[in-house]
Amino acid sequence: MHFYPKFIKMASMSYNAPSQGTLHLVNHLIKTGAIVSQEVASAMQEVDRAYYSKYDPYADKPQTIGYSATISAPHMHAYALVKIIIDLF
Repeated sequence: MHFYPKFIKMASMSYNAPSQGTLHLVNHLIKTGAIVSQEVASAMQEVDRAYYSKYDPYADKPQTIGYSATISAPHMHAYALVKIIIDLF
């Protein structure tokens, strides 16, 4: 079983900035501690959630993508990327 390092803290899903864009969202995730490395920040800046969600794509909450499915909140994507980095390197 793997555990996240102590330096990773859980971020709150309180960010809601539909018109601010990816850079503002990534900066928020850095401030809340969800993003803890430059590699994760860079990866998350490369993907615009507006391609996958029509409504409120930059809010840090799950978003509907149609067909009764959702895309996870951005802070969960950040945690998953950190986990991948920890396990692979």
